[in-house]
Amino acid sequence: PDTIKMIADLAFASAKSLKEVNLPENLTEIGESAFESCVLIPSINLPESVTSLGDRVFAFCEALAEIEVGTGLEYVGQNVLLDTAYYNDYAEDVVYLGNWIIACKNPEIQKGKDLDPVIKAGTVGIADRAFRGCSGFTGVSLHDIKYIGDFAFYDCEKLVQVYLGKDA
Repeated sequence: PDTIKMIADLAFASAKSLKEVNLPENLTEIGESAFESCVLIPSINLPESVTSLGDRVFAFCEALAEIEVGTGLEYVGQNVLLDTAYYNDYAEDVVYLGNWIIACKNPEIQKGKDLDPVIKAGTVGIADRAFRGCSGFTGVSLHDIKYIGDFAFYDCEKLVQVYLGKDA
């Protein structure tokens, strides 16, 4: 029903027969691993009202290939789409969910001589641990970023320069 504002941690985890999910328009938060390992869900539409996605919320949902997301996200945990068709088939090194960076598939990512990873204009957030272990770049420019998750650049051993703000 539309009265649901939050889906708790592990609420539907490993519901192996679940094929369809329709989320209410007033939903604001989906907890950690809420739909983890729901292997038959092919698509999901996150309403504009959703502001928070917990760790591994859709991880291991193998059939999940399409996901629509609004612009209201303010927090994205780690590995939210790990081992889904969406993640596995993503063609670029930096994986996006809407205007959020959720992962870096290539730990040796580089851009030209300055070794600065490609961050698209309009990116507003970087999920928890999104660049974990990416050792191939030395600097990053975060122009319009509003949210940087926990351990977003954890174990980026060559990272020596971070530019924040409009003058980045």
